[in-house]
Formats: sequence, structure tokens, C-alpha cells
Amino acid sequence: MEYYWHKSNLGDLWLCKDAITSLANMNMPDGYRAIDATFLGEEGVASLVIAAPPDKDLKAEEQLKAKLDHLFAPLGLKVQVSWAAKGEDIDLLSLIDKLRKRPIFWAITVSIVVGISQLGIKGLGLCVLFGLIGWVVAEAIISGKLSNLISHFMDKRH
Repeated sequence: MEYYWHKSNLGDLWLCKDAITSLANMNMPDGYRAIDATFLGEEGVASLVIAAPPDKDLKAEEQLKAKLDHLFAPLGLKVQVSWAAKGEDIDLLSLIDKLRKRPIFWAITVSIVVGISQLGIKGLGLCVLFGLIGWVVAEAIISGKLSNLISHFMDKRH
């Protein structure tokens, strides 16, 4: 994504979101990463969202902010930093281990195996399809969207 900055004698100046995050990430300490950037062109502010490790300290945040201010200052930009907790990387083995301990996982697994053996792939597919249709209709009824849809069509008819 590109952000309009301002107009000069040579034409319009634009900044690329990826360039802002890449520049910031080249100077990040271990465990920190710029995950998003926006640009407020009229104010000359690059707003960065930085994922930080859970054990971050205030002093490290202040040092990183000062480092980014120094980095973007020659470009004529101020820096605004928002902090985000760094999400855990998904570990497939731990996910499978967690699923193994849940009864719903085993109920779904056994249902699929029995469904295939008794109904075949086509029969199981139809059961799943109608189950999803039933779920969508129930969700529409519970949320009130179905009554809104019916009244909308009734109003159009008159």
C-alpha cells in the first residue's frame, strides 16, 4: 500500500507501507518486529505497530522508540509507536496433543469414520451439507437476521 505524502516541484511524493516496515525491521533488536505501518502525510508521522516479546521492559521500549526517531528523522518523519503482544507460533505437535485431550475431537473423528463406512463419501457429504444449512438457518433465526430479511422482502412486495 502506498501513502501520499506531499507535492514537490518534481511531483507527488508517496511512501510505501512495506518500505516503512522494512526500514524499521532492519533496526529492530531480537524479539521485536514491525508488523504494520500507516502514514499520516499531513502530519509527517509514520505510525508503526511493533510486536514485542511478552517479557519486554519499559527501558527497551524507550530505547527502541529513540532509535526509530533517530532513524526516520533524516527523512523528515516523526515516529509514533503502538505496541502489540507477539503471538505464539503455532506448534502443530502441541496443537494435536491439545486436540487429543478433547472429547469433541474424538466425537467428530469417530462420526466421520462411521459416516464414511455407513453412508459412503457422497452420503456423508450430504449429511455435512444439510448440517451446515441447518446451522446457518438456526444462526439466522437466533440472531434475528431472518425476520429482518423476511420483512425486507415483504416491504419490497408491497
